[in-house]
Amino acid sequence: MAEFPISFDDWEKLAREKLGEERFAYVASGAGSGASVLANLEGLGRWKLLPRVLRDTSNRSTSTSVLGIDLAVPFMLAPVRGLAYVREKGEESCAKAASSCDVPLVLSNLASATPELVSQLMGKTPRFFQLYPASDQDLIDSLVHRAEKAGYSGLMLTVDMAPRVIQYSGPKTSEYENYGNEVYLSDPVFLGRLKQTPKENRQAALEMIRTVRKAQFTWKDVMRIRTVTKLPIVLKGILSPEDALEAINQGVQGIVVSNHGGRSVDGEVSSADLLPEIRDAVSDHLAVFYDGGIHSGYDVLKVLALGADAVLMGRAYVYALAVGGEAGVASLLKTVIREIDSGLAGCGCSSIRELTRSFVRRV
Repeated sequence: MAEFPISFDDWEKLAREKLGEERFAYVASGAGSGASVLANLEGLGRWKLLPRVLRDTSNRSTSTSVLGIDLAVPFMLAPVRGLAYVREKGEESCAKAASSCDVPLVLSNLASATPELVSQLMGKTPRFFQLYPASDQDLIDSLVHRAEKAGYSGLMLTVDMAPRVIQYSGPKTSEYENYGNEVYLSDPVFLGRLKQTPKENRQAALEMIRTVRKAQFTWKDVMRIRTVTKLPIVLKGILSPEDALEAINQGVQGIVVSNHGGRSVDGEVSSADLLPEIRDAVSDHLAVFYDGGIHSGYDVLKVLALGADAVLMGRAYVYALAVGGEAGVASLLKTVIREIDSGLAGCGCSSIRELTRSFVRRV
């Protein structure tokens, strides 16, 4: 028997046992009834790989390039708030595992570790920094400049979480809000807004974080952020082809087709249902990332065939973190990489770049 599981379902089962219902619900939950989480699974599940045979695939490569950034694999770890709520030093463990497997990650704006520390642990492996809206523009600029200085490859602006009261199918308490604040608590601009240091009055600092986060991005904000950074800007949370086309007009470099893992609006369409239409709309004018319901390397291949340039994986690696820490995450990532390689061979492809819509069928 293997030390760690292979399938997503087994990781999920073990994570539930390890975390207990409250913390497990934080990871697994979705908005309202959880219908949008299910929609992602069903939407992706309707697409099946179509193998091709009698092709020489002896020299296969899982590498690709997105936004001019060379990636050893076509997937990355999605941003998840406060991984220390799942396991102590969660961000550090994930960064070490990702670096050891040369898998990129996107660090959450609400991480339990500083961007500088995570960047150091990632070494030469590419990483992106997620940015949530804030009512303090100087604070946004400070976070952007920290990401630049720390060597992040790009910014992912989460645009699909407008300020509102969200009813989750998950945790009934707000304990998780005590985690994932280190990015703000280590920022000089944010600290300058406080009357007392976080060590002197942590609750006041956390309340300030909640206050500055009562904001939302608009196209005007996107344009302003473009003026303060040379990093590529990717808009995370695009489901409308019209919004994707507007992103081109606004001069951003990429989008993430995503419904926020089903955690934003109950009853949303799935990411997979909109991906082909959005890809067709933007053609090659934008880098297109995908997020939603990725459980295996075979799911990654489906999404690439549907038009994504790279893929974000969320809950799966968080379950692996809960079960086995750094070693668990590394084990999961190696499994996904093996599945991508095996799936490429089964599809008769030697390179990720060969995947087109002819390799999938909707059933």
